[in-house]
Amino acid sequence: MKKLFTLMLPVILLMTACEQNHYVVPNRTIVTDVNRWTTTDRGLSYVARISVPELDHYIMETGAVLVYISFNGGRTYEQVPEVYRGYSYRWEKAAGEISITCEDSDGITPFDPPSSVMTVKIVLIDSDY
Repeated sequence: MKKLFTLMLPVILLMTACEQNHYVVPNRTIVTDVNRWTTTDRGLSYVARISVPELDHYIMETGAVLVYISFNGGRTYEQVPEVYRGYSYRWEKAAGEISITCEDSDGITPFDPPSSVMTVKIVLIDSDY
């Protein structure tokens, strides 16, 4: 009996010592189309502003924001910043708004704004750090 107990003791200790922690990271995903670009520098860069009321000061301070663009109607997404077909895409955030900037990859050549509709996916991740 002592031998059986001695053999089972490590198994019992291992099973009771394991702690199961499951963390759920809540997030919100906003998907929208972008087709309106404005310029203030004679065509060197274009900006599309997207209203995101869910992007509040709390997310700005403690959370995270990810931005993706689909150039083919939502079949695949590329994470921004991205260079696609010679154009550079980057984004900036402010409370309630995401701004996506497009410019020629050399940064000095004027160009026409993107003509096709792009699908943008914005992922807001809550966090308490």
